[in-house]
Amino acid sequence: MNVSVEIAGPGVHPGTLDAVEALELASAYFALLRHAAEVNGEALRLRGIKVVEKCAALAVDAGFESPPERGSPDEGTRIVSLLVEVDGYARGEAAPSGGEQYAKRLRSARNRLRDGYSAKVIAGPWESPRWTRSLETTAPEGLDVAETVDLRVRVIGVGGDTPRARFVADAE
Repeated sequence: MNVSVEIAGPGVHPGTLDAVEALELASAYFALLRHAAEVNGEALRLRGIKVVEKCAALAVDAGFESPPERGSPDEGTRIVSLLVEVDGYARGEAAPSGGEQYAKRLRSARNRLRDGYSAKVIAGPWESPRWTRSLETTAPEGLDVAETVDLRVRVIGVGGDTPRARFVADAE
């Protein structure tokens, strides 16, 4: 299955993109993806690399070393399931055992995106929410926000290796 890390923004195409930043973002993502597969007991194969002109994307062919067990989902479904898991780690959810260094590397690379740039992962019909430098994510086009909540909160902490703020609310 083709898996790509796409970077978009004003005037972005392979000829204008900072090569080191783009390669680090893709490398950090694929390293986290491979680690998550290993934690799940799978050997993930990432072969080849190609630059896609659309905006600017680095793509690899992803597959598992062993075929699926009888009655288990096909390889594409297993890869998308793994991508969804890794997307949570990229957004700050607790990484799997031994994976925090990989998640931290990815978040650091994401935070170095230039202003106005965003990135997302694409695999077949599946797309991750866009990542931006400001750590905000946006839902894929056509997906409405299901609910919003207004709460009065108190800040209980700010900072850390990954910039974040922690809040407490009496209402929940």
